[in-house]
Amino acid sequence: LADCSTENLRAIPQEEENALIVFRKRGESEVLMLFHFGSRPARVELPIASGVWQQEFDSAAEQWLGGSTAPARLDAQRERTLETGPRSFLIYRKVGLS
Repeated sequence: LADCSTENLRAIPQEEENALIVFRKRGESEVLMLFHFGSRPARVELPIASGVWQQEFDSAAEQWLGGSTAPARLDAQRERTLETGPRSFLIYRKVGLS
């Protein structure tokens, strides 16, 4: 995330869910960020084709007094949707192939 170049950045608006999905990639490192701006929980379809993704940050986690149900890990072979709370932000880092 330290590289501010937009060369390896892909932003995908999800207007119906009031969300924005952002992918950043540098070398072998890849990060998925989900911004949810809605006032109600949403189910967001993730455009991930492969890989195992590890959660790095969840703004609705219990430590921030939230009630998040977002999984700690995503496997693109099984999970391609993510339930997120209102006005929340998630970061996942790709950690392997599925």
